[in-house]
Amino acid sequence: SEIKNNWEQLQHFNSKDNNFLLEYFIKNGFRQINIKELKKHDIIICKSREIEALIHCMIYLPGDNVLHHPSERLSTIEPYSDFYKKLTVFCVRHSSN
Repeated sequence: SEIKNNWEQLQHFNSKDNNFLLEYFIKNGFRQINIKELKKHDIIICKSREIEALIHCMIYLPGDNVLHHPSERLSTIEPYSDFYKKLTVFCVRHSSN
């Protein structure tokens, strides 16, 4: 993939302190919400075990499920499990909702 091919050049994004994803969402009409406020179509931003920067997102769905695109696999709907809840760093909702 393009990310893997350019990994060395992208390392400036790989930092616990890098909030480029949150900044991107805020600049594009989203606001941060509490995890307890999640509703359909909110975005959940998670940390990864392999990468320190916050680059992984899931979309919240009814029934405490998420639309998730795991690395190297097809997108899937799966439960928003305790495992994912522990990896969750913040959640955002578009201001139109």
